[in-house]
Amino acid sequence: MVSRRLSTLCRLFALGLFTLALAACPRGAAERPYPEPATADVVDYLRTQNDRAESLNAETLMDYWFSGERVRGTVLLMGERGAKVRINALTAGDAVAADLACDGATFTLLDYGDDCAMSGPCDARSIGQLLGVYLEPDELLLLSLGSVPLLAEAEIAHRWDDDRGAEEIVLTVPGGPTQRIYLERSGAEPNGDHWDVVASVLENADGRVQWELENRDFETVQGADGTTFRAPARSRFQQPAEDADLAVRWEEREANTELNPAAFHLDVPAGLPTC
Repeated sequence: MVSRRLSTLCRLFALGLFTLALAACPRGAAERPYPEPATADVVDYLRTQNDRAESLNAETLMDYWFSGERVRGTVLLMGERGAKVRINALTAGDAVAADLACDGATFTLLDYGDDCAMSGPCDARSIGQLLGVYLEPDELLLLSLGSVPLLAEAEIAHRWDDDRGAEEIVLTVPGGPTQRIYLERSGAEPNGDHWDVVASVLENADGRVQWELENRDFETVQGADGTTFRAPARSRFQQPAEDADLAVRWEEREANTELNPAAFHLDVPAGLPTC
């Protein structure tokens, strides 16, 4: 995994500033400062970026819930399309405090603090065992690269949001959930066809928020295969119904590199009790 380290003091300071940054006032212009983009073009861009996300290797600073406690520290993250994930949560001294591996079918979690292990199907609940938020492994990959999971078979609406100064794409499944996606034109390319996903909200059919995402400080991440991603330096993901709140500062990130399949398998030491 990515190897750079920061001091404990810098980690805590950076994460504290992150929370303040997300509480800032909405950004952007009250009026769209460029010609109105075609709805189909914007949605196609989102879908294409999702399709291009193949793998991730990253070092992060995270603020998250684990074993009933709020934790702040370095988390190493690897992911590959097909529900393959490896997550190392480190202590202040860079020892592994918890290690989670998903191999596409099952997950294994070793909790070195409580000296126990657990395993089960590799799904949203498995990610939640370590990071406290409930995301499918492939959804976590998308969010890590500045993309966002999209509702399937949804009706599409598009408008300019004056308050946010951003494009708003609304995906609605009749009788089901609604997803709002807010995008800013990045200016990363001369033709302006790159978009930053600055926020997204998924609501149940009754209007209750299922999850919400906010991203800040975008940068261009060049994949090993030449694919360009517009990814945030800071992200916050919340699930009100689960009381879940994950804050991330992305320190180093590699996209679409070839990863060792063995990295997604973890053996449980003999005699280790179940958590």
